[in-house]
Amino acid sequence: PILPVSPQGPVFSVDAQAGLTEAGMAHDAVYFIALCAEQESYLPELGDQVWMFDDLEESVYAHYYHEIQKNMAAGALLAEREAEIEGLKLALEAQRRPFWRRWIRRG
Repeated sequence: PILPVSPQGPVFSVDAQAGLTEAGMAHDAVYFIALCAEQESYLPELGDQVWMFDDLEESVYAHYYHEIQKNMAAGALLAEREAEIEGLKLALEAQRRPFWRRWIRRG
């Protein structure tokens, strides 16, 4: 059988000002842990063995979004550098052309 488990032990919240406090869950669960066995008797008694945490400031998401922004900025910077390199290659190739071709601006 599938049995919903509500925390029997303490539920903690974390924020930058108050730190770790026993406060209950401010948000709905994002991740679920499944304990599975052929028979219910094989499953451990959870009691105080399961601790649940809530990130009130959603700092994990803030960090994730910050990393995405850095990745996007790096992609734009790489595209700029690739364009600059291509321009430099063309300029170098133009300098390597024979004098008379540069003079008449062909090939």
